[in-house]
Amino acid sequence: MSLWLLMIWVSHAMGSVTEPSIVTQWPMVAEVTAGEDVVLKCNIIELYSSCSAVTWLRVNSENATISLTNRLQMDAHNSESVKSICTAVITNSTVQDSSIYYCAAVHGRFAHIGNGSRVIVKEHTVLPVIDILTPLIKNAPLVPLQCVVTGAKSSQVQMHWSVEGRKEKGQAVLRHGNDGAVQISRNQILITAEQWERKIQCVCVVELGGQIFTKSLQTHADSTEMASIEIMAFTSSNNHDPTVTLQCTLSGFAPSQVSMYWLIGSRRENGQTLFVWDEGKENSVKTQNYVDISEEEWKTGTESTCIVNLGGRTFTKTLNHDDIQETCYPVISVTRLFAFVTALLFYMTSLILAHRF
Repeated sequence: MSLWLLMIWVSHAMGSVTEPSIVTQWPMVAEVTAGEDVVLKCNIIELYSSCSAVTWLRVNSENATISLTNRLQMDAHNSESVKSICTAVITNSTVQDSSIYYCAAVHGRFAHIGNGSRVIVKEHTVLPVIDILTPLIKNAPLVPLQCVVTGAKSSQVQMHWSVEGRKEKGQAVLRHGNDGAVQISRNQILITAEQWERKIQCVCVVELGGQIFTKSLQTHADSTEMASIEIMAFTSSNNHDPTVTLQCTLSGFAPSQVSMYWLIGSRRENGQTLFVWDEGKENSVKTQNYVDISEEEWKTGTESTCIVNLGGRTFTKTLNHDDIQETCYPVISVTRLFAFVTALLFYMTSLILAHRF
């Protein structure tokens, strides 16, 4: 086999001196992302041969040798035998497939080699989503800050903080998914109320795949600009719909400044956002986001947190399962009873007035 490869190299060297190669291949450079297919083509029309005479060689950059490769497989369906244009494919490419590949065709006693194609396979780039969560009410001597990373495997994420230029390791907060895997990365630190009031610089630093991403805590707004967030839960009267709808409401801010989503246990849900205006009232706009969770998640007390991004700041409100059971549903029941009594009094008053006149 080594003698056959030597014959190919000698033929290529001699041919390159006297005349251009009669075997051409393209593209000269193929750049893809890991997981994508690489397609190379080889034209052997001047040899009057079929694609069965074609094989593919790969250059080993480590020891500067060339060898046969089975990573490139001939694609008979896309090859044009009549035109002698042969197609080969690397399926589900990996970074290790990066190299130079040559198309080689044996014709009689001679072997002809193509001009080469450089294949570059890049690692898939993951861009994580980073949020810094702050408590809605900050009346304690210590203020917790939590950095949340989504869109990347937790096993590949490393996190720490930079507080006024000082590195803080923080504390990892693990939240497991239904399959036991950690799907969201969290890291928490505590700063003093005095540091919070001084608006110190806090940066969450995330290391992922050899890259560094950062998220800075935005300047704190005055207490008069604090967001008011309300959460409610509703169940359907339809027995065939065993879901629970969660509603998160933010009042008094322009919709263009607001974005909302949910963290249901360990997963992110974007939900559906609606805007409501009360006529005749200033600053009456309300931004509401709805998400449905399963009855099982509701009964098991799965933690549900509404995340509100407002003017560069992030606020959170967590649904307390017990509080909802004790407060929200009785309020709804009392409201419905009041509406019923009001309608009944209006009906009786109408009958009395009609009887008198």
